[in-house]
Amino acid sequence: MAFCCRKCVFLSEANLFEGTEDRKLPLYSIEGIHSKLFEVVGKMVAYLIVHLDIGIPCLSPPVYHYISTGYLERAANFCSIEDITDFEMRELINQVQNH
Repeated sequence: MAFCCRKCVFLSEANLFEGTEDRKLPLYSIEGIHSKLFEVVGKMVAYLIVHLDIGIPCLSPPVYHYISTGYLERAANFCSIEDITDFEMRELINQVQNH
């Protein structure tokens, strides 16, 4: 049951996360916020990590570290350009970094 729920939450149809299959990030969704769906999913993911020792390999490392530790500053150290889901923005940043 936990595997099915875990898998369904990260599908694009759920409209909760975006990004590549191995670097999912929460998608800004006012509906998800107002419906408290993000809160429920966050609790589910935290429970899987803490109590069942089930990793969530599709989460982006900074998100995973923030959920598992609660330290935003430490989690920020795991941010990468790969976490930028907007392809044009990522390319622009790459261009700036390479000059």
